[in-house]
Amino acid sequence: AWITDPPGMVNVFDEGVVFDMDRERFITEQVEAAMKNRWPKAARFYQVHDFSHIANYDSDARAAMMTWGRQRLQEIELAILVAPPMNVVVRMGVRTAIALLHVGGMKIELGGSLEEAVAKLRLRPAP
Repeated sequence: AWITDPPGMVNVFDEGVVFDMDRERFITEQVEAAMKNRWPKAARFYQVHDFSHIANYDSDARAAMMTWGRQRLQEIELAILVAPPMNVVVRMGVRTAIALLHVGGMKIELGGSLEEAVAKLRLRPAP
């Protein structure tokens, strides 16, 4: 995970991992705290979550992450989720989450790759 400039976060998950509650808490507690500590005056943030290499996800972790996102609708400038191109189950889960969060008012979209998402948002590591 890294904190970005403009204010935001990028989370990349290792090849073959399961997105579980430990990984969900890492993002929603540690990474979010680091981001807000780095940018204490920022009101809106970008988020990129690269799930393209994960093997699977835990349903409770996905639900918790979605709840966390819903609670931050006013803070999220844009979230981009990257799904694995060949893992149909994970890709369907990511697309479903995007659809539900979008209907709930979040600015969120499916990204083609981590590189595309970072370039689109013009993100760089925070100084």
